[in-house]
Amino acid sequence: MKWTELQYDEDKPSRIAEYTDEDVGCYFDGAFGFAYNAWRLITLAHKHEMLADLGTLADVDFTATVIDLTDDQFDRLVSLSDYAVDWLNENTLRPPFIEGKREYFLNWAWEDGDFGLWKYDDDGELV
Repeated sequence: MKWTELQYDEDKPSRIAEYTDEDVGCYFDGAFGFAYNAWRLITLAHKHEMLADLGTLADVDFTATVIDLTDDQFDRLVSLSDYAVDWLNENTLRPPFIEGKREYFLNWAWEDGDFGLWKYDDDGELV
């Protein structure tokens, strides 16, 4: 992964990360639990300059299991982690799908409890 500086705009990140095939794989193993990995995901997106109010999660214990969270805490965690996934997919550069040349694309996603940058074919199936 490499960083590219962008022209200043107060509503947009000042830099963008470019990922390649070499960056594909699991970033957060599901064995650590959803709450902890969701926080790690949100932190990753924040390091990529995601603009979000992380204070909304101030009362969430990220070392807790999901069943230890209140419904409200869980909903806020899921909402912000979903936003973080979408944000990473919209605000990082990844090689494009090119029919006949690159028969897959790279996408940030959860797969079987693990979060990472994965390869998908044109039908959205994991490669």
